[in-house]
Amino acid sequence: MEKINIYLIRHGESKANRAGIYQGQSYDVGLTLLGRRQAFFVATALMGKNIQKIVASPLKRTFQTAMVIAKTINVPLITDQHLLEINHGNWEGKHPNDFTKLEKKILTQWQTEPHLTQMPDGEHFKDVMKRVGIFLLKLEKSKETTVIVAHDLILRVIIAMILNLDFSNVWNFRLDNCGLNVISFNPRRLIELNNRAHLGSSMSLLNRQAL
Repeated sequence: MEKINIYLIRHGESKANRAGIYQGQSYDVGLTLLGRRQAFFVATALMGKNIQKIVASPLKRTFQTAMVIAKTINVPLITDQHLLEINHGNWEGKHPNDFTKLEKKILTQWQTEPHLTQMPDGEHFKDVMKRVGIFLLKLEKSKETTVIVAHDLILRVIIAMILNLDFSNVWNFRLDNCGLNVISFNPRRLIELNNRAHLGSSMSLLNRQAL
């Protein structure tokens, strides 16, 4: 059976990433100039990979990243709601320094037991797992070499599912903006994790998790 590679890419640096602000779904801001450069560099790394399609979250930071890639390698782009970042609820548009005492307590749980956490008025981790699982099954059936442009947590859940990791461990590896991750199916394997060679000096200075 022919091996089909799936390329997982976290969006380029966004304006909120740089400011350390939680974005989630409603605080929908675009890329910084650095983020656009990162998108171009990862696009060049994908040249010659026989990519058949790009699937992206419809939020600005992911869609803008995916558009740069699509134009650079001349591949069709579609969006999928299953790839939306987790809804951070009341945290969206806020810096952790501005959290209430209760929100800071929940943040501590989010950093240590994310799979058990729900932000105030936000989405529970288990609901993210459900929609990502639906997407992954659909992707596996498509049998197309695909680029996925999504968000930090979404990609962590995909990788955890591929490796059959306990979801309490999703923070235990690094995913940089526009780092390159590669998975395959039959069997499910992680081939490459957070390859940053193409980024050179265009790496983000800060590794902002799930913002």
